[in-house]
Formats: sequence, structure tokens, C-alpha cells
Amino acid sequence: MYQFRTLKSLYSVIIAYRLPDYTEQKYRCKIVVKAKREKENYLFTLEERLDVRLNNEKPQKVVDNLMTQLGNCLYPIELHVSATGELLSIPNFGQIRGRWLETARELLKRNRTQEFKNYLEAAKTNLFDERRFLKSLAKDTFIQMYFKDYPANKAELEFVNFPYQNKKTSFYARKIPTASRAYALLPTFREPKVQETEGKLVLWKNNECGEPFKIKANIRLLTSESELYQKDILIEADENEHKVKTGLFF
Repeated sequence: MYQFRTLKSLYSVIIAYRLPDYTEQKYRCKIVVKAKREKENYLFTLEERLDVRLNNEKPQKVVDNLMTQLGNCLYPIELHVSATGELLSIPNFGQIRGRWLETARELLKRNRTQEFKNYLEAAKTNLFDERRFLKSLAKDTFIQMYFKDYPANKAELEFVNFPYQNKKTSFYARKIPTASRAYALLPTFREPKVQETEGKLVLWKNNECGEPFKIKANIRLLTSESELYQKDILIEADENEHKVKTGLFF
């Protein structure tokens, strides 16, 4: 999939949820990505997450601020990735764990609520070992969709907290023969109380180097109670900040 020597880019991420009552929740941020080839594999570094916005504003609620700070402290995240996009390991896992534990301690000092303490205790279990953390990290929308080798037949995707909190829905992306960039998103399993599910993913890729330049996905889920949930995802590189090299001098 990948054919470049080095990559540096700035990606914007926009995730919008539409609920049955027609209200919309929107999350957006920017992620700085660097990568370089290392023998047969690649080292990607997600250097930082910038400008987190909830419904187009900086996080206002206490809980949103806490979650944003905890999420930001994970960066930089180093990922060893195969040439086909498989996540292999996290070289700086120890540093990530240390930053998260220190940030969690500081935040807990200023926010001593039982609910926040319970959340930290539950979240900390993903930091017990690297493989467990990698599995958790792979559910992140940007990481899951960016490091995915969309083949000619199908690729599996899993969306957590959709259609609602603590629920996950699995899809597979099947190539649409008549469209060069488009995939139909179809449910992996038949879900109870779900009447209809449909979706579409469109991928713009650097044909020479293999990295995604733009990914757009739309998913609709209709329950048996006629409740409509929708999720829209847009991941897009900034053209002015996207630099890729394929050879020794270019």
C-alpha cells in the first residue's frame, strides 16, 4: 500500500452525529502526522492533536475539558505499521503510559469526584500492556480509517458509541464496481431492533505513494422504532501542509 520514503502532513478530522430528535453533535480536531520508511515497515508518528472543537466551540463543560486533556496527553503516538497498513507495535508505549498516568493524577487532584475517579480506574486498564492499548487505540476513528488497506473486495470497520453510547456497530466496506473510489458500507451482523442500515465510504488516495489524502464516510441506521441515527466522517489532508518524498532526493 505505502510506497513513500517520508511523509509529513496535517489532517483535519470532523465527526458528526445526528440523533433521532434531529439534534447534531459535532467533533473536530487536527492531527499532525509524520512517517518514514524503516526497512520493510513504516514508523508513523502522530505528533499532536490540535484545536479540538465540540459543536464548533472549544470544550466548555468540565467533563469535556477533562477528556480533551487526557486525550491530548497521549501524543506523540509512535506506530510501527506494515506496508499494508497493519498496526504492529507502539515503540513509545512506556512514554505514553507515563504521560497519561501523570496527567490523570494532576487532573484528579483538581477534580475529586467519584465519577471521574471511577472513569480513570476503568480507563487505566488499557495501559496495563502494549497489546491491550494498541487494541483500544485501533478503535479510534482516525486511526482505524487511516490505517486501513481498503482492498478490492472488503475491509472491516467498527464504530464504537454508535448508534448510541456504549453500543458498537460493525461494517464491512465492499467496493462499488462502477465507482473508482467508492465503497458500500454494509452491516457485518444482523442487529436486533435495527430495521435498516446503509452507508458509503469514498477514498481519495495518493496513487504514487499510497497514503490516504481524503476519506469521507456516511452511515445511516434506522431502528424498528423508526429512530434514525446518522454518522458522518471526514478526514482530509491540508494541501499546503502535505509533503511526501519517494526517493533519496525527492
